[in-house]
Amino acid sequence: MAKTPDAAASFPRSAFKLLARMRRNKSGWGESQLRKLYEGFGFVARDVGNHVHYRHPDHPELRGQVPRHRSLRDYVAADAVATIDELLRREAEEDHEQGP
Repeated sequence: MAKTPDAAASFPRSAFKLLARMRRNKSGWGESQLRKLYEGFGFVARDVGNHVHYRHPDHPELRGQVPRHRSLRDYVAADAVATIDELLRREAEEDHEQGP
């Protein structure tokens, strides 16, 4: 993924809207919405048994795991939000280090 002066500009607006909704309310989310969130921020999915594992190609230590259930526990959404927030922090930090 090419870096832009603003890290946020490299991700789709729909991913940010979903992230904002998930920040406000952690309950009632399903596997498909978590997939849209992770993939919207550049994570790559890998199906492993009863879970889907997500890993970011530029930051392989950033990972997520989503069980295959229709309705997920609140902590799954909270973990996804925390992982995406860490990604955004790192991307912004890299942009800041690169300068104008």
